[in-house]
Amino acid sequence: MSISVHDNLIDSYEVLCFERKIIMRTVYPDEIEPDYTNVIFEGVQGYQFYNDAFGNIILGIEEISVNYFVEDYGEDVLDSIRQSGTFTFSAKTIEELVIELEKLEVRFFLLYATIGMWGWIVAKKVDYLAQPQHQPDGK
Repeated sequence: MSISVHDNLIDSYEVLCFERKIIMRTVYPDEIEPDYTNVIFEGVQGYQFYNDAFGNIILGIEEISVNYFVEDYGEDVLDSIRQSGTFTFSAKTIEELVIELEKLEVRFFLLYATIGMWGWIVAKKVDYLAQPQHQPDGK
């Protein structure tokens, strides 16, 4: 059985730059006993979150193909590379970006929101860890 974060609130998230990790702490606010789940992205090569707001509610996290990712977000990634070098990629064209991404052997994830924050993450893997209670350190 897989763990779902549909309708979970994002309690907090942390970007660990040197570890190339994002820890997203979520909670399904059941009145009797809340369910806590940490979503941990490892080997992060780039990410972008939009509309971060207090009270973010997750609709879902979906893995997508490199082609879908590049079609929808490739130009934004290239613009960010040109302007600030914020990603680990050095590509100058969409074609070079596809080649770099395929060499990195990464996966592409979209974060959908019911309310608030949405975006994408390029990472080697993702794990969903059910927690018995809130774990501030993400472990």
